[in-house]
Amino acid sequence: MARNTAFFFTNVPDPLRCNFPRDTLPDVLKAAPQFLINNPVALQREHSKLRDDPNMNKERARLRNETKAAEQKALEMLVKLFDWLGCLRPQSVTEIVSLYEHSQVIEAAITNALALMNQVADIEAKIEEQMRRTQRASVVSFSLCVHLSFEPYAH
Repeated sequence: MARNTAFFFTNVPDPLRCNFPRDTLPDVLKAAPQFLINNPVALQREHSKLRDDPNMNKERARLRNETKAAEQKALEMLVKLFDWLGCLRPQSVTEIVSLYEHSQVIEAAITNALALMNQVADIEAKIEEQMRRTQRASVVSFSLCVHLSFEPYAH
């Protein structure tokens, strides 16, 4: 498994500056290749901002050299990455597709079950409302009957 697994860290110029605790990796992944890439695009943007700053006159050459060196290291790391990718054997996706299709069937069943539960809840609410109306109507009818039956005796 570790042969087909790699770790990519960005904005990390070298292993000494990596802030990821490698001892937290599972044993099977500790031997996996790690690719550290200090993002040369971000460095170039920063260099462009600082290049025109008058306070950076003394630093300008050093910053340019560091940016160029970071670009070269990033290219070298990308070569290593593509070399590693080129050595990998293609993996069959049949099992992955089968698992995906199975998960789609499960998700559809869950969605249908939830929709059915919502329909049942709506029907129950309508039944309860109808029962409340029927009970009110019965009470009104009973009250009216009682009132009408005692009306002749009231005089």
